[in-house]
Amino acid sequence: MGFLLAAKGLLLLYININVFKLYYGDDCEGLFEFITGYGRRGSSMALLGRVGEGIYTKAADVGTDLIGRDDPRNPVVIVDSEDDSVGDIVDMGSDLFGSYAESSCAALVVASISSFGINHELTLMVYPLIVNSVGIMVCLITILFATDLIETKVVKEFEPAPKNH
Repeated sequence: MGFLLAAKGLLLLYININVFKLYYGDDCEGLFEFITGYGRRGSSMALLGRVGEGIYTKAADVGTDLIGRDDPRNPVVIVDSEDDSVGDIVDMGSDLFGSYAESSCAALVVASISSFGINHELTLMVYPLIVNSVGIMVCLITILFATDLIETKVVKEFEPAPKNH
């Protein structure tokens, strides 16, 4: 989920910059101020995702409490258990995307109004996107080394309970 989320966010940000560059032309400061809407949208979607998931969780909890039985064959209990698991993952992913979009857009705005942005070199101003791209590539290479190229040692399993001596 993390790689897909970061790559998708980066791709959408890059597409937005190129599409709106057709409208803004050489006004890079205006372009990146407009792109901050992407970061705000990511934040608002994270908020709405959390609120919606919270409402769904509460409804599932109330339904389970009304039944009063924790029978695993009961569909309400299954929905409640699923909601607790999936809801936490969705919350984490939406928060991650909101933070990722906000920080990327903030870095782009700072780059557009900084001293090297005066020349309006778009290549220099998209440096934060290049840093994000390199970070994704380094993480993929690290995962490859950690999972496939280096042999892992099997560790003896832990005892389920401490032994009394």
